[in-house]
Amino acid sequence: MKTTRPSDSFWRGFLLGGATLLVTGLLWQGVSRPPPAYGQVPDSGAQRLRLIREMVTTNQKLTEAVDLLKQIRDNTADDSSAKKRGKPSSVRP
Repeated sequence: MKTTRPSDSFWRGFLLGGATLLVTGLLWQGVSRPPPAYGQVPDSGAQRLRLIREMVTTNQKLTEAVDLLKQIRDNTADDSSAKKRGKPSSVRP
């Protein structure tokens, strides 16, 4: 009785097909999954804390600006009232 042995080309084709499936699966995994967003802060609590700190700083700066504008308004009102009364206004450096 003679046994037949599969040819070498069959095994080459089998290995080539398996390698093709493996490479295709790896490429599909990379394409189907979106890349991670590196620019975002992953910790939402830390992100909120940073936003709150920035808002507090902005509010402090706005309060300082309002105070300066009020001082300018008061100084100009004092100068105009002094001119109306005929008194010389104070000399500013």
